[in-house]
Amino acid sequence: MSINNIKLFLSQKGIKATWVAKQLDCHPTEISNWINGRRKPNLNKAMQLANLLECSVEELFPKS
Repeated sequence: MSINNIKLFLSQKGIKATWVAKQLDCHPTEISNWINGRRKPNLNKAMQLANLLECSVEELFPKS
């Protein structure tokens, strides 16, 4: 599992994962997998996600 800050940013912004899934044209299960660290989005989706959450990809997926 990888650590990320997606859940933190969703919470801070008051955004639901289902809304993100619709915006990114993804299945909600895919977003859940990202949040829980089971999978990582490809670079394009990571950039789109960061844009939606008004942060950087690096903030979503810190190196350590």
